[in-house]
Amino acid sequence: MHAGSAVHELRAPSGTAAHVGLAMLVLGVAARQGPVLWMSAAADWYPPGLAWAGIDPARCLFAQAASDAEALGSTELALRGGMAGVVECHELSRLAAKKLAVAARQGHAVGLVLRHAPARTSQDSTAFTSRWMVNPAPGSPHIPRLQAKLLYAKGAMPGDYLLEIREGQNGAAPHIIAPMRRAG
Repeated sequence: MHAGSAVHELRAPSGTAAHVGLAMLVLGVAARQGPVLWMSAAADWYPPGLAWAGIDPARCLFAQAASDAEALGSTELALRGGMAGVVECHELSRLAAKKLAVAARQGHAVGLVLRHAPARTSQDSTAFTSRWMVNPAPGSPHIPRLQAKLLYAKGAMPGDYLLEIREGQNGAAPHIIAPMRRAG
């Protein structure tokens, strides 16, 4: 996934948080130095998880929004200003998606939209660079795995990927062992 100057949508089924894990890993690669805004309606952040992914929690601004509109608007401003932005929301209009994408390009920033949603909705937008459905996959406590299905990407073919995450050596950030593409 090429993450810079773009917005990517990460979806997960209700009751899972696999998309949050993938978001942390993407931020660990794409937003190593700059500030990060993490907007959510629920204050359920876990800063040690960010540190494990190579993101200094001191660079993060965690904000709780009263509504999806407030969360999306604040993230749009952050992206336009050059901050990386993660926004968790339930509802997402095509207009809001377009505004986020334009703001990310203007600010040369990476944006991640996290949603619990099915693989397809009536409001799907092509404004984002990619759309993923992320599920936990069988692994071990020491080597977590994620199944990431690429639903949409500009210039790429949809497909299924199994991501195996290994902890970095000597305190370094974890890294994804080469994604394994599954046939079929």
